[in-house]
Amino acid sequence: IHHGVLGGNAKIVKILLEKGADINAKDILKLTPLHLACRDGYLEIVHLLLKKGAVCNLQERSRNNSPLHLASETGCLETVKYFIGLGADVNFGTNQEYTLLHAACKWDKIEMVKFLIENGADVNKKTLPKGATPLYFAIRNMYPEVSEFLLLNGADLKQAQYKGNCPLWIALKHMSGDYPEAEHTKYMVLAKVIIKYTVLIYNHVETIIPDGCPFVTELLQYYNDCQKEITRMRSVIIKNSTVSLYQIICDSNKGNAFIKYLHNDKIKIELQNIEDYLKDFSIYGNILPLVQHWVKEGFQRIELLSDADIIMNQIAPKLPSEISWKIFDYLNMTDLKTVIQSDLFK
Repeated sequence: IHHGVLGGNAKIVKILLEKGADINAKDILKLTPLHLACRDGYLEIVHLLLKKGAVCNLQERSRNNSPLHLASETGCLETVKYFIGLGADVNFGTNQEYTLLHAACKWDKIEMVKFLIENGADVNKKTLPKGATPLYFAIRNMYPEVSEFLLLNGADLKQAQYKGNCPLWIALKHMSGDYPEAEHTKYMVLAKVIIKYTVLIYNHVETIIPDGCPFVTELLQYYNDCQKEITRMRSVIIKNSTVSLYQIICDSNKGNAFIKYLHNDKIKIELQNIEDYLKDFSIYGNILPLVQHWVKEGFQRIELLSDADIIMNQIAPKLPSEISWKIFDYLNMTDLKTVIQSDLFK
């Protein structure tokens, strides 16, 4: 039956099943027919196997992947769409929390990455036990387009650190004279992506370019160019306010600090026109999706804070509200959701 699936012939697979072939048989690599059909994008065979009762959550022992992970790795978008349409969790992961997004980022499947994120995939999900994020896989495997798309959709550079190495070091330490020029170019583009968003979001954190790395002069110049644009952003004042464009961006990852702008009707209106403020920046002119992500997340946080405040008033009615909100300031979105949904406050 495995050979029938590999040939992509649904009729042969159907005949084999009617003759009693084991639908969940495993080959030497512990792959079932469903694994192969998902991996190779034979959607008609996938339909047939599921209809006939194939077990869809079997995991490939050698790499601990499900059939759905294999579809993500190979970029079989229609197959993944089909499973998600059936109700599969877009954040479905192995017992090591290796998700579909991890798989797509590891293998440079940009269209798969876009689909998964558009459907709610967690861009900062960490694997167990080492804590690798999707962004780490994209950086480690030298995929600048995937890396920037993740960053524009809220991926956290700090969480992409791995075994004590910062993302920039992860990208640059593999550069050597042994790589062809095209590979050097990809590494340099990736390094610039990391520098760009490090300066934008964590401007106060020194960006370290390792000694002896190729293109060090060009990367340092790019770093300085990013700093110059940040300086210009500081001088751009949002209309009808005293707040600079950069101040809003700088506060974006500071919990409740960004929310205060969403409570200001004048600033909120200008955030809808943020593209007009960005168009004159050659390096940062493309960050509109990131700002839109922050705005969307800010409104979600407002709703969560409202629910959390109600709960806090129920369990500690005498606690001053300013203390409650100070506590909330230390909680990220996931923390707030966990608190609200837990039994702690019930």
